[in-house]
Amino acid sequence: MGVKYPHMGPLETRVWGAYVEEHGIPEGRVDYDVHLGKGAAVEGDWPEWMRRMVKALSTKRVDVVAETRFGITIFEVKRRAGLSCLGQLMGYEALMFEERGGWKPISLVAVCEDVEPDMMGTFEYYKVRVVVVGG
Repeated sequence: MGVKYPHMGPLETRVWGAYVEEHGIPEGRVDYDVHLGKGAAVEGDWPEWMRRMVKALSTKRVDVVAETRFGITIFEVKRRAGLSCLGQLMGYEALMFEERGGWKPISLVAVCEDVEPDMMGTFEYYKVRVVVVGG
């Protein structure tokens, strides 16, 4: 698979590539490596390029965001979806709501090849859609 998605490693690239192959590219505007949050504060007299670098590296980085005029979908891409994936999605939802003003509904999707034991019910409880690919 020769396609490379910004900030995704080889495993995530494989998983997302399988998603796109099986489901197509999500509707609307699709952005990769979407930065959310303010990032770390830089104390002291640092050059502007260093401040920008610290901000870029310390903000939260969403794998994929698809936006239509009707809503926003946040995708977290993992080989195996578990609690960390759920936590990331919930955090991204809160930051997206804060930054975009909350005027569009936000949906959350975990894209994976496998789900940790006992997690499907938890994802369902928090209304996170899980898409298992490659099976």
